This record gives sequence, C-alpha cells and structure tokens, in this order.
Amino acid sequence: MDVDQFLSTVFPSKRDEDIATPRRLLEYGTLQDHIEEILAKKVLVIQMTPLLMMDTVSENGMSPQQNMGRNGHFLGVAFDNVQYGPGLAYFPAASLSYGESCHMNFGSAPFKLLPAPDRVPCLPPALHGRSDTLTLLTTAHVFEKLGPLLTGGYVVEEVLLPFLLKSCVGCNPVEHRLGVHKILDMMWVCMEEFELVPSLSHLLNALIKYYWFQPVTMDFRRQKFSYFMHIKPPDDKVLQSSFPSVWWESDDESSKPSEASKTEYTTACNKLKNKVQVLENIQVEICKILLKGDDRPTQDSKPTRLLFLEKFRKFLQENMMTIMLQPSSACAGPVITCFYHRLVQAVRWHWEQWAQEKDSPIKSKDAYVPNHVFHDDGVHFWDLPRVGGVLSHLKKAYHDAIEKSANKEESSEGDESPISCEDRNLEPSLVEMLDGVIMLYHIAVHKQLSKVRAVRENMKQNIKALEETMAKIRRCEQERTDVLAELERSKTVFLQETTHCARHMAWVSTLIFTKEKQNDVHWMLNCIMSSVERGTIKENLFEFTPEFYMEAAINAFHGLRHYFHPTTCFSDIPGKLFWYVNQSQAPGKVD
Repeated sequence: MDVDQFLSTVFPSKRDEDIATPRRLLEYGTLQDHIEEILAKKVLVIQMTPLLMMDTVSENGMSPQQNMGRNGHFLGVAFDNVQYGPGLAYFPAASLSYGESCHMNFGSAPFKLLPAPDRVPCLPPALHGRSDTLTLLTTAHVFEKLGPLLTGGYVVEEVLLPFLLKSCVGCNPVEHRLGVHKILDMMWVCMEEFELVPSLSHLLNALIKYYWFQPVTMDFRRQKFSYFMHIKPPDDKVLQSSFPSVWWESDDESSKPSEASKTEYTTACNKLKNKVQVLENIQVEICKILLKGDDRPTQDSKPTRLLFLEKFRKFLQENMMTIMLQPSSACAGPVITCFYHRLVQAVRWHWEQWAQEKDSPIKSKDAYVPNHVFHDDGVHFWDLPRVGGVLSHLKKAYHDAIEKSANKEESSEGDESPISCEDRNLEPSLVEMLDGVIMLYHIAVHKQLSKVRAVRENMKQNIKALEETMAKIRRCEQERTDVLAELERSKTVFLQETTHCARHMAWVSTLIFTKEKQNDVHWMLNCIMSSVERGTIKENLFEFTPEFYMEAAINAFHGLRHYFHPTTCFSDIPGKLFWYVNQSQAPGKVD
C-alpha cells in the first residue's frame, strides 16, 4: 500500500467499522504498538517516489526519465530508462567522502521553498480530518506524564506560567489569547479532577503574587543605565533606505548633486532629527527623575539623587581606566557620549530649579565647582593628579592654608568674602554631578568626537578626489579609450564612497554635531572656566584643582572650534567664550 493507505489504516475514516477514536487508541500502550499490530497483519510497501521526485512512467513499465528537484527548483534529468515492476526495489543512497555528512528530510521539516507546480500533483494527499484525532491522541499521552507534575506549585510557577506568558507575546492586549485558551482546554480535557484543581489553584496564586510583587513582563532587559541612554546608529541598509538621495557641497558643478537632491536630502535629515529628538527628550526626562532630591520616602532613607550619585561615581571609577587601558567592563565611546549629553541637560535643569527655589544668584549658566571640594574630601577623585602635584604632598605642604580656610568658612562672623558664602550655600549633590559630567567628558567624550570628525574628513577627501577625477576626464582626449575607462572606474568608486560618507554625515549632523550638543559642551566649558577663575582667588589652594579640569577645558575649546565647526558654526557661540579667546591672545582668525 502507499502512504495514504497506510495512514488510512492507522486512522480509519468514519465509514469503517473500527473507528480509531482517542479512547480506543489509548487502549494501546503507545501509538507504536498500534502500528506494529498493523504491520504484523499486512505487507507494507511505501512508495517514496512521490515524496522525492517527479517521474513519467511509460506503458511498458519503463520510466523514460527521472527529473530531480530541490526546494522547488528543477535541477534537470537525473536518470533515464529506469525499470519499474514486481521484484524491483530502489532505496535512496548518498555517496560521501571522508568527513562529509548529509541530512535527509522525509517530511520531518517543511521545505524552505514551495514545490514546483509540476510536483504538486505527485505529493501525497494531506491528512484531511485526521489532525484533530492525532493532536488529541498525542496530547493525552503527554498529559498522562505531565498531569502529576503540574500539581506542584514550583513547577506551575517556574514552568507553566512562563510558558503561558510566552504564548501571549505579539498579541494585542485587548484581544483574546487563543494560545492560552487552547492550553487550558487541553488541560481541562486530558487532566483528571484531582490533578486539575491543585494545578489551577497554584496558577492563580502565582498570578496574584506576580501582579503584586513584580511585573509579569519586562519592557527592557536588564542592562547598564548608560546603555539605556544610548541611541544606536543605523546600519548602511537603513541609511540607504532613509536617504535615497544625498547632497554635498562642491566647487565643481559637474560633480555636485542637483538642487532637487539637496531638497530631498535636507527633508530626510529634518525628518530623522525630529524622530531622534523625541527619543532624546524621553531619555532626558528619565535622568531628571533620577536626579530628584526631594523624594525621600522616610527620614532615614536617601533621596533618589544620592542613590544615583553613588552608582554614577562607581561608573566613573570603572571607566577611568579607559584613559590608559581598555578593560572589558568599560563602556564604548558612543554610549558615554549619549549619556553625557542627557546628564548635562538634566543637571542644567535641576540647577535652574534649585536657584529659583533658593533665590540664589548662581543660575545654571553661572554654575561652577567650588575650590574647597578639591581638598576637603567631599568628593572622591581616586588619587588623580592635581595641578600642584600629588595630593598627599599638597596636603602636607598647605596644611595650614587648608585649616585656615576651613575655620574661616565655619565661623559665623560677617567678615568672610561673598565668594566663600556662595561656595558654602551651593547644593553639594549638584556640585558633585557637575564634577562627574566634566570627568565624563574627559574620559571618553572628546575622543569619540575626534573619531566622528574623521567621517567628515573622509568625505572631504572623497569629494576632492571626485573633483580631480572629473577634471581629468574633461582634459583627457577621446582617443585614449583605455585612460577614459580607468578614469570612469575611479569616478564610480569615488562617487560611491562620497555617497556612503554623505549618508553617515546625515546621521552625524542629526545626532552628534548639532546646535544642542554644541551648547552642552559650551556650558560645560563655561563651568570649568568659572571654577578656575574662582579657584585662583584661593592662591595656594588652587593647586588642589585636578589636572583633568585643565585638560577638559582645552579639549572642549578645541572640539568646539575644530570638531563641531563648520557643521555648527563656531562664531555663533554667544557669551563669554570669545572673551577667553581674546584674553589668551589666540593667534589666527576664527572662521
């Protein structure tokens, strides 16, 4: 008999006398016992030809040809003049050399591609009307072993409940969970009452506990907070679909894209910027919530800002090693850069709110780190070098000056300077956050900006090479076909590279070298310069200032002038920055 006849014997239709009902089939130990009983009564010959290939049989029992296919693709004629008839049997075989292996698929897994149209009539008929019987039979055998296990609370909570939640993934919250309904129906049909009652009782208790004590599902995987603030740049395929047309500035009109491309390119950049801005605003709001200082639930507990500061200082200590080494636990430069900009905006907002509540003259634009923080151990700097040398040496050399400054600040007399009064009235947690932001820029942000700048430099080089190639093509004589062909090939390469860089520059100008990011670095630079100016009044105590303050100030000015410019113009920066330029008598003209 063929495959269809064999399946009909195992699962007969309702027209037969002996209907293979689930209860009748359960009388056998396993389904294999039922099959072995059938095989003992009848001689079984399964024709595998319809499963493997399509053949054409002649009237004399000869097959003129055997056509072979794979995954729905016709591969040609495999054999000619193959004999068929009584006494002849063919078995599938494969010739393998040493170390080779193959996988035979006789219906255990579906084909990746659909069968060819000429093979569809040769496939065995589907199991119409038998799938429910087979499913119920298999399920009954499974629950025969599974039912006693589901009476335990641990199995229900650790296995059954996650399995039910997994079946809800991808479903609309307002729709019915068909997967859960089917599983519960199978439990109701196949499990006994003494098994079903404790199982459902444990399931309801687990759901109640999950609801009260922890979320049933997690919206985000467990990860470091800095990575949560990161916006991952798209790959080349996404950039190509987002920016089908690109544009760049060029002195050569022949190599410069059209104005229509410029309009489409600018529109795509603005569209991407608006979408990214929404995500950035959400991340900034999250940072604002974590920096709240008035959410202490009890008198003995710490506010959220102090808890965040403890984690943040530990994060800075772990990533400080990236200056000389690259440990495996350190965050990547793009991650720290995104984290830096979100923290700057959150710190500026909280400083402004604090100044309004306390009616302080020190607004966010005038924020600074007071000098006493560097020598009174209020903030840990992990033995980082200072302007005057090692910390232990400075404490021995200026011990009297430190005590004099401390006694002056603790005294209640009115002869202390206004600067000392302002230093003492600043919010310590905001000062520590400002110091952490400066350290974060020193650790990795400036290096990352330098790497991003390389994208713009590569684009300039490709544009220049494209212009030179176009000029050579115009000067080349038409008779030099070999030279023209080589120049055309070079033109194609430079055009592809320029287009690739233009798409990446769209992301850079949208996310990194923006006016908002420029203002963040400019604000930090003003904070450093204000801290240095106020620290110089302390005379010898100024030598306690960490060296990375000076390095961060120099790097921030260099980044504003050479990295952000000309994507965001350096001359548009308002305020005090140009006063520093004039005071330092910087040579050259700012363009």
